[in-house]
Amino acid sequence: MKKIIAAMTAFTAALSLMTGCGSTDSSSKGASSKSDSYEDALRDMYEASNNKDVEAMIKHMYPSELYDYLVDAGYADTFNEQTTGENKEKEITEIIEEEELGEDKYKDIEEAINGLYEMMIIAKEYDLSPDKTMYDLSEEDQKKISERMQKVQEGDVSETKYDVTKAFDVTVKYTQDGEDGEDSLYAYYVEDEGWLFEQSMRKYLEKSRQTSLNASASSISKAVNSALIDLDSDGDDISGTYIISSVPAKNYNVPEDLDLDKLNKQIRNYFDKMDDLYFFCIISDGTAVYVSCEDQDNEYTGIYPIQSIPEDDDSTSYFDTRPMTSDEEKLGMEELYEIAVEAIK
Repeated sequence: MKKIIAAMTAFTAALSLMTGCGSTDSSSKGASSKSDSYEDALRDMYEASNNKDVEAMIKHMYPSELYDYLVDAGYADTFNEQTTGENKEKEITEIIEEEELGEDKYKDIEEAINGLYEMMIIAKEYDLSPDKTMYDLSEEDQKKISERMQKVQEGDVSETKYDVTKAFDVTVKYTQDGEDGEDSLYAYYVEDEGWLFEQSMRKYLEKSRQTSLNASASSISKAVNSALIDLDSDGDDISGTYIISSVPAKNYNVPEDLDLDKLNKQIRNYFDKMDDLYFFCIISDGTAVYVSCEDQDNEYTGIYPIQSIPEDDDSTSYFDTRPMTSDEEKLGMEELYEIAVEAIK
């Protein structure tokens, strides 16, 4: 997942490439624990936050050489604004291990931190500093830096500096100023560095997966519409309002004379990833009007049109949708399917 790099580089790249680097000395090692458990290191990071020790916090967020770079460049104050917020102490009440991440996910994290390392190399190479930004360079050098940054964000790095061997999705429950709260983050182990923690990328991953599934729902809608045009050109009757689904038992109100095998074959011609997803599609008057899909993990639900919900408006002659309420945004595909069935009845 090449775009993941953007999650961890957006803030750091803005600092290191736009305003510079500072000392190149790399004398300190990360403060995170190299034990089998991440809990001690996680508690240390929260203690550092409570003590407003921003440099100690950064040690738990980045490998040692990146840590040295960021701290020596003088960005502790900026990190203070970004990471400590109101600076009210958080007392951990429970650490919940939601799941161990698969190799595909923790390798995304590995790619991201290696991308950060590459960004640091670029900044040092051009001797950038708070007094010498990339915009002080020639237009040619600015172009070279921008092109190299783009390559990094696409996953093209010159060196694999860090090796991530395992990672966990973790929820930290706490009390803060008498109120209960929770943080969600990734705990990941870097060889020769120890446990590190990343919160912004977890949020980015969730958003990325959601965006990807919404895009898949849109692709399914386009594929169904193209397939319907093909069937209509062949003289097939595609009229009516009905639901087709990747799970045959969930096909609903489908006209008896509609050749579903032919329709599904045509859909696959236009969308080759159809078998990788669970989905349903509402068809009304020969047009795909609503699609919802989920991946094999059933963690996220894609919708097209985005953030909409099926609604059969009796005042119109066609099937329609309406915007979701904030509570409805939490609905999964199964619940949306039930709503779709009721709307068609």
